[in-house]
Amino acid sequence: MEYIVISREQVSNKLNREICNDKTSAYNRRKMLINTYNDVVVLSIDEFKNLIDPIWNGPSEELLKNISKN
Repeated sequence: MEYIVISREQVSNKLNREICNDKTSAYNRRKMLINTYNDVVVLSIDEFKNLIDPIWNGPSEELLKNISKN
């Protein structure tokens, strides 16, 4: 399963959203970013879609297209 590393600051494009291939690499990436962006979280792609779709008011696939892959 893929995991997404995201911050609240991603809304203002200060932090790129990233997709990691596994949970370990996602949490390692989070550890690297947490000192700079204290609100970095790791979500599975399904969790991301369930949280974002209702507030995005549409399919989150549009957001996922522009996410860099790790």
